[in-house]
Amino acid sequence: MKTAHIHLSLSNLPAAIDWMKSTLDMNPTYQNPGMAVFAFENVTYVFDASDTDSAVTIAIDSDDCEKSTTEVRDRGARILEEPQAQPWGVKTAYFAGPGQITFEFEESLRV
Repeated sequence: MKTAHIHLSLSNLPAAIDWMKSTLDMNPTYQNPGMAVFAFENVTYVFDASDTDSAVTIAIDSDDCEKSTTEVRDRGARILEEPQAQPWGVKTAYFAGPGQITFEFEESLRV
């Protein structure tokens, strides 16, 4: 099976769209008053206007976790966990996204 897209509920859709534009430099591929679509390389996320927020962590592959973290920090992201090596062979960093979304950068440390 191949994942086509994932829906996430957001209580402040306009703020979430602005956050994605300013922090991740991503524009929606489609939007209307009730939804915005963000296409990542391997999966599409549909942000749906809602009374509640989905709690989810979205992992993003990074060739350089430290650099990626610095870039989003410079664009205003709130860093939750600084880059650090993990015992399973990756370096990770976490930052707060819109609503209850947490983003994770993950860099493989395996050669």
